[in-house]
Amino acid sequence: MQHVASPFAPLRSILAAALVLTALPRSADAAESVAPTTARVEIHLHDAAGADIDLVGEHLRWSETHRLATTVGEHSHAVAIAIEPADDGAVSVALTYERDGAKVVERKRLTASMAEPVELIEGEASVLFVVRAEVPRAKLEVDGSDDPLGGI
Repeated sequence: MQHVASPFAPLRSILAAALVLTALPRSADAAESVAPTTARVEIHLHDAAGADIDLVGEHLRWSETHRLATTVGEHSHAVAIAIEPADDGAVSVALTYERDGAKVVERKRLTASMAEPVELIEGEASVLFVVRAEVPRAKLEVDGSDDPLGGI
């Protein structure tokens, strides 16, 4: 049996090389990554009454307690969350969930992997959350002003 070379073999080699090149840092400065100072948290709540609520926290600073709240129908929902970096790219999360001022999920502290969903179940309620690190953003200046629209 004779082996016939695929006509796509050169194309695969070119694509593989392009992927390697785009993954390499462009300079010595790019090789030094900036440590994240904030996190984005996506929370999905499911309460005992069957309501599904989504909360998103943007730019939540490490080691501070943040309160995310909303009102759906006649009920208020609030999550208090504090995030701290842990070992091996994980995060330590302390979380409390309240519905109409009553604690549904008492303060829980756990370690979670970055960008991996974690679900807490308390009775008939559940809290599903995902934490993603955010690196600090450079300040945008247009014509010497930090107004991103440049005065438009």
